[in-house]
Amino acid sequence: MFEYQDRTAEEYLISDDPDDGDVPYMDGDSFDARYDELELKGLDLGYDGVNYKDQSVYDGDKLFIREAGVGLSVAFHDDTVYCPRSVYVYKIRSDQSDMLDWYVDVDLDNEDEEYEGKWTDPENVPSGLDTTTYHKFLLGLMNSRVLHYYMFKRSGEIDAAEAFANMRQTDIRELPVPVAKLSEEDGRERAEEIADCVDTMFDDGELGDTTDWKIDRLLMELYGLDPGKLVYINSQMGLGAYHKKMQELYPDGKPPAPERKQDVTLNVDAAEAAEADD
Repeated sequence: MFEYQDRTAEEYLISDDPDDGDVPYMDGDSFDARYDELELKGLDLGYDGVNYKDQSVYDGDKLFIREAGVGLSVAFHDDTVYCPRSVYVYKIRSDQSDMLDWYVDVDLDNEDEEYEGKWTDPENVPSGLDTTTYHKFLLGLMNSRVLHYYMFKRSGEIDAAEAFANMRQTDIRELPVPVAKLSEEDGRERAEEIADCVDTMFDDGELGDTTDWKIDRLLMELYGLDPGKLVYINSQMGLGAYHKKMQELYPDGKPPAPERKQDVTLNVDAAEAAEADD
């Protein structure tokens, strides 16, 4: 627990029971397996010298993303929950104009303008999104094997025994989130179907069940990839260590790695001798 000390007494700002605090609170230890509920604590407010952020940051629909760890640790919550700096808060803006404000420093008339660190070009920013639905869509994406395969291949930090990944804000913004697809009817239907699957996982789903795998197949279709390529992704994931994140992604056991081709050797001297005999 975090301790607050003044001249007369010692008090704890954070308690294990959320009902003992002024507001609910979560930290990096609150994450469990994919789609599990957050383990909430309680946080006391009003102490001088403590840098509390504005409550609006923590209100409403949002994703929590843990900064440290191998792979992504992501959770959704739809009510007020505070968190420390080691956990990022991501919210989908409710209005298209608010989204476009993010591009305020971008020259939209410049065809050569690059949008580094942003998930799409401004002309592809969708409108009329139901934020609860699309927070759940993002959760399904970030919990998927498809996105973890991309992350592990890009960073190489797949072995928990050899790597300590520190997820930066720029890393998150560079993830291939198919925002442009959400401005198309087919893309929205796929995203909403993924959100429905996430609801099922919240209610009574189990890691590795039919619904869990359906999310990956729908994502493959959303990216315009053959769902059959999941076999290849799984085999490549089988090359890594079977650590905690891999156990969440593949609870039925580590996927078999691709068969390695046998090394072919050639005895040059023997080959030359055989030619001479001929």
